[in-house]
Amino acid sequence: TLVLVACGGGGGSSSSVPPASAAAPFSPANYSTIATPAASSLISVASSGNIVGALSADSSNGGFALLRGDSVGIARWALARMNTPVRENPKAVQSIDNVPCGFSGTLSGSANDRDNNGDLSAGDSLSIAASNCRFVSGDLPLNGNFSMTVNAVTFNAFGEVRTASLGVTFTNFGAAGNILNGAVSMQLDTTNDSYSASYSNFTSTRGSGTPTVANLTVSAVGSQVTIAGTITVNNNTYTLSTPIPLSFGLTYPIAGTFRLTDAAGGRIDFVSSASNVVFELYLPGDSVRDAQITTTWASLDNT
Repeated sequence: TLVLVACGGGGGSSSSVPPASAAAPFSPANYSTIATPAASSLISVASSGNIVGALSADSSNGGFALLRGDSVGIARWALARMNTPVRENPKAVQSIDNVPCGFSGTLSGSANDRDNNGDLSAGDSLSIAASNCRFVSGDLPLNGNFSMTVNAVTFNAFGEVRTASLGVTFTNFGAAGNILNGAVSMQLDTTNDSYSASYSNFTSTRGSGTPTVANLTVSAVGSQVTIAGTITVNNNTYTLSTPIPLSFGLTYPIAGTFRLTDAAGGRIDFVSSASNVVFELYLPGDSVRDAQITTTWASLDNT
């Protein structure tokens, strides 16, 4: 059984969120270069609130969250993998060295049961170091470090996690298509399948592109997800909101709209459906869209 990693983690939302920047208002010529990385980054900061299934220790589900760069999914998976071994084999610090990922590469780390009480409890921590980890043939190699501290946790009658407050840190963690850096503060609640996650100067870097920077809060109940805050794309900061809550399927949004707004009042609406996502551009004062691009979430996941 994989027990994952030790020392620390942090979290907390930004106390001062920068306003939308006037440097690059949206236009038909530039909006696709802003919409694409913004939508791609959403995959890393938002996922379904269906926590009961996501807290499964199933390695294939965990591997998928790891490779997609789904930060909340990664934390849920790691919490579940940490809980059972801590209860079954109490020990202050447990080290794991070079656990095979399945196809190639390894995950290493340690788990710290700080009070050595045999229970997952406040102050316990874990970390993961991935080295060229690939779960199946064709995966991009996963590298980097992830750490998590349990700030508070409660359990149901079956010993399963009911609620948890977590501080999480990513350091150059991810596959070649998506590298994560930064702190996240998370609260999970399995009683109503909900979570909230606050991102402070959290970056997602896809390929050779400029990192996008998230200062925002994501809230989810079941499959319904809302987002509020800012995102910095190509060194310009825009306001992010969800006028229609996103509804997630197993992996991607299948309904709902999130919106990027510039300082001049122009906006890009990202309209999700079961088969695709449409970027709709509205220039300031316009009620009829000025341009649109149709693509799929799966294709964005690889950009």
